[in-house]
Amino acid sequence: MMDAQTKAKQRTYQTWQGMKQRCLNPKCANYPNYGGRGILICDRWLESFDAFAEDMGMRPERMTIDRIDVNGDYEPSNCRWADRATQRRNQRDVLIIEYRGVSMSAEEWGRKVGIDPQTIRDRYQSGLRGDELLDPIPLRSREKIERETNPSNISSEDELRLLQQQLSYDPCDGEIRWKVQRSRSKPGDIAGSRDKTNGKKLRCRDKFYAFHRVAWALHYGSWPDGHVSHRNGDKMDNRISNLFVRAAKGG
Repeated sequence: MMDAQTKAKQRTYQTWQGMKQRCLNPKCANYPNYGGRGILICDRWLESFDAFAEDMGMRPERMTIDRIDVNGDYEPSNCRWADRATQRRNQRDVLIIEYRGVSMSAEEWGRKVGIDPQTIRDRYQSGLRGDELLDPIPLRSREKIERETNPSNISSEDELRLLQQQLSYDPCDGEIRWKVQRSRSKPGDIAGSRDKTNGKKLRCRDKFYAFHRVAWALHYGSWPDGHVSHRNGDKMDNRISNLFVRAAKGG
């Protein structure tokens, strides 16, 4: 039987050979993802297994070589031994999300907060970030709750004054921007995000608002008496010239 040191050297040698095959042999199945896209091996490692082993150390069990920069070459400053979980997080197609100072993959966040990772990816692609991205309550359910508990989204003049203190509206481009510094936004940043109806909504002080209603209120200084609609049918076009109010139906 081989002793532990011999096994470790064998594992390391197999890794060295595999690295060269991926980068140098066009017939290798993985060549298109390595040599085929320009990934190189530094001369020191290419010419000597001993040099590779000296720089990397013997390969630990259940670990493989990992390039820290997935677009970088095989060289001492860019390689480490890593387990499968670390390798998966470092793949080109893995979505890494930073939330409250912690960075994890969509799969890891999904396990932590109890959401299907695909739901997290879909929300991310739609532009959601922060609490909206990782809220365990499905986005559609949360919006339904908002409608049921506050059908007009907002009617208080006090809340309007609060919004006026924090937000500004440009009637020409239809964008609402923050006036104040927030945890993930600075003055001048555009507020709001796309919703499931292909329109926009914004969140302020833990409450969601229909974007076009807020735009109307910020421009005219009062809440609309009826439903705000878009003349051209484009719910993302919130220029004041594209907004009009449909009178509320009588009881």
